[in-house]
Amino acid sequence: MRLSPIIAAACALLSKHVGADQSEEETVDLTIVELAQSDPDNFSILLSLVDEAGLAETLSSEGPFTLFAPTNDAFDEIPDEIISFWREDGDALKNVLMYHVLNGAILSTDLVDGGDYKSLEGSDLHVHDMG
Repeated sequence: MRLSPIIAAACALLSKHVGADQSEEETVDLTIVELAQSDPDNFSILLSLVDEAGLAETLSSEGPFTLFAPTNDAFDEIPDEIISFWREDGDALKNVLMYHVLNGAILSTDLVDGGDYKSLEGSDLHVHDMG
């Protein structure tokens, strides 16, 4: 299973998105939710959907987890009908969000172009270089 081109083009590894002024040691103790909350201009839609899906507690746990975090710009490219469907169907919303989460702390430098990684949703997430 591949990320859709719209989402994949605008996705960022949340851990990679942390500002250069934050040291690696500072980010280690932050959960995915805390990292996203630190940048609402880019991740407010994601945070809203995570809350609606009931995943905030899970993604605030120790983990570690890696999230391919669609930015607000990525969500803006998704038709309103799809976002509405996800909001109406809690299972679909949870599945699409968990598809973007990997178990473990995986840095962007650890990813292999063309590699498959098992998502917490259960499907293989296929990673390819969009650059």
